[in-house]
Amino acid sequence: MVRIRPEHAPQIHGHRGARGLFPENSLVAIQSAVQCGCDAIEVDLCISADDQVVVHHDPVLSPCLVRDPGGRWIEEEIRVRELTVRELQSFDIGRIRPGTEYGTTFRHQQPVDGTSIPTLEECVRLVDRLQADILFNLELKSTPLDPASTPPMADFARIVAAELNRLDLVEHAFVQSFDWRLPRAVQCLVPGLKIGFTTGLEFEGKPDAWTDYHDLKNFNAQTPAMVKALGAHVWSSDHRCLTRSEVALAHDLGLELNVWTVNTTRDMEKWIEWEADAITTDYPDRLHALLTRGQ
Repeated sequence: MVRIRPEHAPQIHGHRGARGLFPENSLVAIQSAVQCGCDAIEVDLCISADDQVVVHHDPVLSPCLVRDPGGRWIEEEIRVRELTVRELQSFDIGRIRPGTEYGTTFRHQQPVDGTSIPTLEECVRLVDRLQADILFNLELKSTPLDPASTPPMADFARIVAAELNRLDLVEHAFVQSFDWRLPRAVQCLVPGLKIGFTTGLEFEGKPDAWTDYHDLKNFNAQTPAMVKALGAHVWSSDHRCLTRSEVALAHDLGLELNVWTVNTTRDMEKWIEWEADAITTDYPDRLHALLTRGQ
């Protein structure tokens, strides 16, 4: 799709592909995001038991999203890290479990039975086939609260760095994470790689693993200053916890501001007015329509 938009319009980042439209982090969702006119595809990366980079939001398979090879909903979480790619791709992620809160939230999502968890390589090859000039917004999934769910930090960074190089993604992607250690570790192995730090409503900037043991108090209690000083190019923030002064400071510091997850037209209009550099949304079709309205 040709993207003709007003000057200085924010980039459209399709969240988990296009989660509001099709099963999240799937090839069909990514194809939909491309067709909706996205500038970037946001997907989440985990590492399988055989050290392959797979696209899945949580370090575990969730009972509200995953059916086993026999078509039964799984009843307990299963760590992605404990399964090979072949084993992971035997599960079906093509619809949300009925009766769940998640299913109610995304009740208009189109199910696609038989959908499997893709590898990052499969996603890149799909975009290549679609001949889309598009950025990959890659969120690395790690939690210091459950270190066994991911490889050791050095191994995680090495695996991701090797895949970025192998797939020729270094100039066509950026990596970000709530676990700020990971993008920094990958960047050490891939000089020139663009990285981002992600923050949410619960962010306090404490000196713990999430912030790579840095303390917000040492940056005048200003999150954009902390993000910039630690080497990030992008600040990805939950849109609900930002003030205009923080937006202005981020831009003054030269950061790209990516707000997530913005799904209503009212909120989209706000972030267009507040001049976010990128808007991550489950409904890229809505944002594209808004940005091209009247043209």
